[in-house]
Amino acid sequence: MFLQLTMFSSFKFLLICLVTLRTTAAHPATDEHNYYKNNRGTFQNPAKDVRPKFRYWLPDASVDPAGIAADIKDIGSIGAGGIEMCNYFMYGGQIGEPASDWSTYGFGTPAYNKILNTAAQATKDNDLVIDLALGPESGQGVPAEWDNPGLAYDLISHNIKVSAGDTYKGKVPGYGNGTLLSVTTAAILHSENYSTPNLVVGLIPNGFINWTVWNISADSLNDVTSRVRPDGTISLEFPQHQTAKGYFLWASYFKLSSDRAAIPGSSPQNFLQNGSFAVDHFSTRGAKVTTDFLEKYVLINGVKELFQQVGKYIWEDSVEIKSSLYWTPDLASTFKEMHGYDIGKYAMLLAESY
Repeated sequence: MFLQLTMFSSFKFLLICLVTLRTTAAHPATDEHNYYKNNRGTFQNPAKDVRPKFRYWLPDASVDPAGIAADIKDIGSIGAGGIEMCNYFMYGGQIGEPASDWSTYGFGTPAYNKILNTAAQATKDNDLVIDLALGPESGQGVPAEWDNPGLAYDLISHNIKVSAGDTYKGKVPGYGNGTLLSVTTAAILHSENYSTPNLVVGLIPNGFINWTVWNISADSLNDVTSRVRPDGTISLEFPQHQTAKGYFLWASYFKLSSDRAAIPGSSPQNFLQNGSFAVDHFSTRGAKVTTDFLEKYVLINGVKELFQQVGKYIWEDSVEIKSSLYWTPDLASTFKEMHGYDIGKYAMLLAESY
């Protein structure tokens, strides 16, 4: 029996399902159907809750509050139900400088709170509804200390290849580059290189995308994590194999990804001025980073009370987090509790590149 290693981006989806299933199964969704049935108005005069809304992109908090109020009034005057307020902030862009100083006009600053208050008040004055993205860009994160354990994690891999019949003595690959999840070995039965043109806009060649498919022996897959010494060294013998000429020595680690949703302001002096980091989407720690920030810096000075009157959704537009492989520190223990075996042994099968 053999297993094939290649680029499995779909495993990201599987891991998302694994964790979110546990957290959502016990919380049935609100019966929105009955709500809308009783609050939708008529075809000729639909209620504000079911009218189309405008997605309103806020560049940053340096814009004129009076202009926002005027926009919302105009939106209501043509029959819309309200706005979805997205905090654009260059949409996470890393190139170029912001047009204004985000140390002053960033997400969660007093200037931002003033803008949000104006938008919510204008929504109320015009009998509309307002939705708000959880944070800047798509809402995947908020300002936080760079080492906050509630931020997003990556599962990363390091490996070397060892010839059959050889002995390996030394550091496990990549040791120290995160929290060790597992160290595994597997016999390599076959490998084949592939290449395809990298097409820009589906038409224009821009070099090539190259990758290798590795076939490994499922029976040879072995978890040797317990043999790693406190200093990160390991001693292993790789036996001769009937068909394999070599082995993988594979180490998997998880660590904070440091992926940003917004870049810092100029000369940041504190975390509030240091942009936003994506939060862990698979733990209560990550959720609490967001809710704590919103309660302390966003839903203040009357904004919370206004949103209780005219707000509909506080939402994340999409999970746009750069990652080698999404992870969370409790995933391994949750997986074992649900399935009865360790995922660490199979971590190399989840990796995207080799």
